Amino acid sequence: MAERVIPRSADPELPLLVVVSYDRAGRVTTLRQPAFDEMTQVLVVHDEEAKDAYELIQECGKAQLFVSGVRAGYPGSGKVRQMQWVWEQLDEGEVVVFADDDIKFCSAAPKAYDGIDNVVLPADERMLGPIAREFRTEIDAKRWRELFFSTLARMNAQETVMGGFAVVDNYFFRLKHWRRVGYVSGHLIIMRKDSRFKWDENIPMEDYRNSAEVCKVFGSVVLNNFGFFEHSTYIEGGLGTAEERLPFRAPDCETLMRIYPGFFRIKESGIMAGADLSVSVTDVTLDRWVDMIRKVEEEAAIESEGLFK
Repeated sequence: MAERVIPRSADPELPLLVVVSYDRAGRVTTLRQPAFDEMTQVLVVHDEEAKDAYELIQECGKAQLFVSGVRAGYPGSGKVRQMQWVWEQLDEGEVVVFADDDIKFCSAAPKAYDGIDNVVLPADERMLGPIAREFRTEIDAKRWRELFFSTLARMNAQETVMGGFAVVDNYFFRLKHWRRVGYVSGHLIIMRKDSRFKWDENIPMEDYRNSAEVCKVFGSVVLNNFGFFEHSTYIEGGLGTAEERLPFRAPDCETLMRIYPGFFRIKESGIMAGADLSVSVTDVTLDRWVDMIRKVEEEAAIESEGLFK
């Protein structure tokens, strides 16, 4: 374990909230969200110049500001380098919440929904509006605790190390409470330190890569569709706008589809058409995919060993 410079959580139950940021001084919104008021907050930037800019604007709130000293931007992922810098300081088994810097609204279905596995929509269409509004209920620190602990409990039950939340705001696509495979958006993820998980700083589409990697190594992820953390999309700063990122993403998509065959498919529509991915594995087919990919890697390892004998 690397020498620890980041603090430990002051809360005996909630872990650290670690927000990683790059070139967004003046545009950090995550730390203002009421949901995270009770968490020990850490904001990580790349260098001393960035630290000066963030401190000058005084947007850190109660967050403690740290300089990782790792390289930002392309090639590869500066975000992953920052997360790995934190990860290496954690104790084995320690839980952490990683968040992007641009969360602007935290919402969830009300607590009354928590015992429901699949929401059945009423036949009366007049009731759909109220359901849609319920799924947009802004959450406070108490409700965040409930979401966090229920998600962590699910991670423990599945013996996996990564949990996340819905990737779309529309309630219609969030009627199934829990999923064990899918895209875990790095805008807000719960992770448990486990040395079997390895980062890859060479793939900027780290959220896609990490979702597939955790499924491969641990057999599943956890997605809690009843929570949603709204964020800005492809804004200035960070890795840039959609147009700025587009040339880099198509090759990254090809790389991910080669490393994790069958897990992804190319999106043919949307702002990143041809340079974005969706997950093609389902809860039903996940176990078969895990068996397949592990067998492929075992065979490749045996073949590689034979070549060097």
